[in-house]
Amino acid sequence: MKVLEKYYNGHLGPLSDLYEARYNEYCLFVQFKDEYWFNRELEYYSKLKNKSYCYELIDVVEKEKLIAYTYEDNLNHILYENRPLEFDYKKEVKNILTDLEQQGIYKVNVYPHTFFVKDGQLKISDLYGCTTDLTILQQESLQSIVNNKDRFKFVDGFLDCKSTYKYTLEHSEDYWPEKL
Repeated sequence: MKVLEKYYNGHLGPLSDLYEARYNEYCLFVQFKDEYWFNRELEYYSKLKNKSYCYELIDVVEKEKLIAYTYEDNLNHILYENRPLEFDYKKEVKNILTDLEQQGIYKVNVYPHTFFVKDGQLKISDLYGCTTDLTILQQESLQSIVNNKDRFKFVDGFLDCKSTYKYTLEHSEDYWPEKL
């Protein structure tokens, strides 16, 4: 099994501070470090599992905070390595985000490494980053993952999820090869 990393500024590094991911030729194993983020992942998986762009769950090991799902190749790697895709990734990302928005869901972690290709289709991962207008995330619980104070908007000690989402999209060229 290999450790899944993302390309950032030309170098491979950890995907997230919230979990470790390992993969083989057909499966990704995501082991969360904290039960809160593990539970958020499962909450949004439950909401999105019937969507064609949601991953196919293989197993959950609650005691180990481990989620396994079918997997092929990370979009971050494909884009960084300039490998061809059979579809327009920008269009597919936009379609997924539009569908999420129509459900009142905002994926505040819209990065190439949170998408992957499986059987020629774009899929999403890192569902713990999905929020709604009703999501309450305290500033103090997010301090360890705030990587851009301009992006993460807080009001009265709580994350303004919609503003954070909008900022992420408006500044997408900071994370993607080009503006979404």
